[in-house]
Amino acid sequence: MKNGEFPGMHPASAMDYLPVAQLREVQFARLKETVRRAYENVALFRKRMDERRLKPSDLRRIEDVVKLPFMVKTDLRDNYPFGLFACPMREIVRFHASSGTTGKPIVVGYTQEDLDVILAPMAMNGEEALGSMGSDTPIALLSTRPRLLFDYFTELFAQVKLIAAINNNDPELVRAWLHKFDAIVNFGFLGQANTYAYRHRKVSLASVLDHRFGRMRDQVHSWQAAIDEDAMVFTTHPMTAPKVTEDWSDDDSPGYWTGSASMPRSAQFRRTAVHIYQPAWDEATDATLWSVFPYRQFTHAFVPQDRFDEVRQVGNWTIAAKDGGYIALWSWRTPVFKANDPGVPARTFTKPYDLVADGGPDNVWIVEVGNDEQDGDLDAFVASLTAGDPVVDRSPDGFDVAWTSPSCGAVQFSSAGAFTVAGKEQPLGDHPRHEGPWGIIEHESAQHELSNSANTWKLDFDAATRTVS
Repeated sequence: MKNGEFPGMHPASAMDYLPVAQLREVQFARLKETVRRAYENVALFRKRMDERRLKPSDLRRIEDVVKLPFMVKTDLRDNYPFGLFACPMREIVRFHASSGTTGKPIVVGYTQEDLDVILAPMAMNGEEALGSMGSDTPIALLSTRPRLLFDYFTELFAQVKLIAAINNNDPELVRAWLHKFDAIVNFGFLGQANTYAYRHRKVSLASVLDHRFGRMRDQVHSWQAAIDEDAMVFTTHPMTAPKVTEDWSDDDSPGYWTGSASMPRSAQFRRTAVHIYQPAWDEATDATLWSVFPYRQFTHAFVPQDRFDEVRQVGNWTIAAKDGGYIALWSWRTPVFKANDPGVPARTFTKPYDLVADGGPDNVWIVEVGNDEQDGDLDAFVASLTAGDPVVDRSPDGFDVAWTSPSCGAVQFSSAGAFTVAGKEQPLGDHPRHEGPWGIIEHESAQHELSNSANTWKLDFDAATRTVS
């Protein structure tokens, strides 16, 4: 049937005008597909089918629908909130939930395909297809009636709406719930982040210090070492499996490379840094949230071997070099490059770039950067690093780390204690804006001045002047 056979009819209505026999064929095909999908993905439905000794293949005709187990409203509450979802959470783009005034809220999730289908009845009669969820507000394009402000909160605010619904839309209950689970649900939370950066013309290292230790963050990296815009290294605790795609932007947030399922406790002093991964939450924290946010049981590093001149592995050290710049990374758990097999996107790389430290999400990563001007050739740099291994003690309370940095001396750090270098405690915040051989500029200072033996550079933000002498 072609749409032209029904002039003026919206395409979404065409199915209603199929000949009865053809309509039954379509209905039966869709019924079988729905039953198969529910049986494979919904434990409660599969259990009830098995109790009746039924398999999806037992459906022979549309009249067999009477043999199927039916769900009732209490099932939605008993399996709250996501127990009846028949697709992965990553495919959900929108939530709707009841207020829960008569019990637990009823939560319904929608994929993008669902939303596309839902738009069809809106186009036909200007009424929202979700009216049964408590909203009869039509889409603004198809109606002259005004819409409520809250109705504009689409999938961008789906998580916020769900949290509100779970807590009966009570601000005090929402506040208490967020405090209880802030290690997991903290999207959109803003706060001060103390960043510390070391820069040399051949290599740089920057870290965000002691920021939300153990908590999930959706769009951040805790540290990065770089020689140029391509030759860089960083670590994350991945939330999801890697996407089979060549496009980095397809990653979830947090995903495999984007964000972090748990932030490390990081400390840095000049050319060396320590990053302690110790998630503040796991499956035991809340089974429901874990069903939505299960993380990977390892940490890993991005080390694109193709983008460096040379990459070496000595013990638990991985050392990358390019144009006289060095980045060295040590892992408490043994790191191994994961091969670029068909399940892992190779993107533009021919060599493995995913350095995985398997065995658990708790780990210690130590980074030291160097260069041929200060540290000699690569052999000398490697020899200085491997003269003594870092010492890591893992207890039920966390980690204690001690190692001797070639550039900074004795370094000590832990999951809860101070950060010391050469016996002196180093701050994890309130650093100067700039500190170097040509001067110190304090944070928020309106006057900046740097000088060497021959020249002086000044900025005066109050007077809006710049002078060089």
